[in-house]
Amino acid sequence: MRSSGILLPIFSLPSDEGIGNLGEKTYEFIDFLADSGQQYWHVTPINHVDNSGSPYMNLSSFAGNILFIDLKNLVSRGWLHEDDYDRYVNKTKVNNRRIDYNSLYANKIIILKKVFNDCYDQMKDNIIDEFRSRNSAWIEDYALYICVKDHVFDGKPWTFWDQPVKFRKDVTLDVYRDQLKDKINFVIFMQYLFFIQWFDIKKYANAKNIKLIGEFLLYCNINSADVWANRHFFMLDDNGYPAQMLVNNNDWIYDRYGFESKIPYDIDLLKKTDCRYITDRLNFIHKIYDNIIISNFDHYIEYKVINLSNKEIMEIEGMGCRLFEFLRRKDFIFESSTYKYDHIQNKINSKDSLFIKVMQLGFGNENNGILLSHNYNNTDIVYTSTYNTKLLKKWKKTISMEKRSYCRKYIGKLPYELFNDAFIRKAYESAADKVIAPLQDILNLGQNSAIYDFDKKDNNWSWRVSEKLLTNSVKSKLYKLTKLYCRGN
Repeated sequence: MRSSGILLPIFSLPSDEGIGNLGEKTYEFIDFLADSGQQYWHVTPINHVDNSGSPYMNLSSFAGNILFIDLKNLVSRGWLHEDDYDRYVNKTKVNNRRIDYNSLYANKIIILKKVFNDCYDQMKDNIIDEFRSRNSAWIEDYALYICVKDHVFDGKPWTFWDQPVKFRKDVTLDVYRDQLKDKINFVIFMQYLFFIQWFDIKKYANAKNIKLIGEFLLYCNINSADVWANRHFFMLDDNGYPAQMLVNNNDWIYDRYGFESKIPYDIDLLKKTDCRYITDRLNFIHKIYDNIIISNFDHYIEYKVINLSNKEIMEIEGMGCRLFEFLRRKDFIFESSTYKYDHIQNKINSKDSLFIKVMQLGFGNENNGILLSHNYNNTDIVYTSTYNTKLLKKWKKTISMEKRSYCRKYIGKLPYELFNDAFIRKAYESAADKVIAPLQDILNLGQNSAIYDFDKKDNNWSWRVSEKLLTNSVKSKLYKLTKLYCRGN
């Protein structure tokens, strides 16, 4: 069925708490999507991340981002006093344009700790324990990892921890579990708060006929609970440091996913265990979203690494048929950086799989014509741009005059200020199954303040959309476009 949607991270939504969260404004954004005829919301990963704020720098493949917990919702549940909430909002000095992660994290932990102290004992036996048991496969290791990192080793990566805890000696871990018991309970309590709010959001979105698109990130950060707790699945040396690194064959993919901090797998061991470490993660994330993008799928087939001991570059065969069989059974979307779509279809033996094509990249060179709208078919999901390319307004200014001239001829003559609208319209009128546009493209934003810049080390992944921009006229424009090209609800 022809459809359309919007790409926007949770953290970029409006709210009164310093960051987009799982609260009232998120429900209103879902209403905005439904009223404008959209059927999909692509959210960037919602996991617990490091201090960069990047959704692609996860401390866990499972744990949710505690900064997304909506405090006002805790007031309505009777778990937080309204006076405490008001003091929090005043103290954080909410900035409706940018996110101050350091201030936000420090203040949010304090108020969540108060909720924990007031409510944990009465909720533990019949609620928290059940949640803890249901998520035992990951949550105990994650909570211990966070507590040891933050309270014992002052935030240092696990590769710099003392040997007994670094290599998970049972006696040492038992000592820390006992010493950090209250702190571990608090970390698990925060995950409980996150997930009850997330599944309420998902339920509301689905009731409005909005499906949530998420991303599955193949590789794990070395500084994560995943690698610390499952180091045997990763290419690490005897000291716990990387034995291999991924070779940078494609800059925009490499930068987006922070591959310099990712650790290649021990592929032989994964195959021997039927790739259960991967499929367990996929099964978990399948409960979180309605559709899942398999990011950087080329690496499931083959990839290159460099051995750090001798600088030798090696080509590695991917995970193989067992994983492909699993992927055929689910509703997945595949992202390829090489555009070898026929090759991927043959590998997974499926002619119905959806493939991401970024229309903007079709104007990059003559070999990328497959990414232009006249070549789309009903197994394509098309993006006008993504967060690993430039937003349309910025991109238009950076391409050569020759490419700009061709692009304008392709999408039709129009006033300069209507470029984004015409570009999006061209995608909508194509045969593609789904069309997704970043909210910034829809709002014709492209200035630095609205960009998630991979080159920046500070103040990145912090843009927030002003509520004033989500107007009835934008809603009406989108609704008419979706109806015109038979993509709306």
